[in-house]
Amino acid sequence: MKEVVQHVFYLNDTLYDLLLKIEVTRTLNFKVSRLNIILVLIYTRMALNPYLLEALSFFFPSLFLPY
Repeated sequence: MKEVVQHVFYLNDTLYDLLLKIEVTRTLNFKVSRLNIILVLIYTRMALNPYLLEALSFFFPSLFLPY
């Protein structure tokens, strides 16, 4: 179980690095905001909570749109 938790946190850190790279290389017309990065991190760390997922998709639908 400990290895699984460490692996999940590693994947989240990798996702965070990827999103930072996307933000740096994104054009000015469509740039990933820091708020969206934070919200995506919250979403990935608590993806098993369906109520949080539903709330995020309602208030921040842009998180679930393909870039």
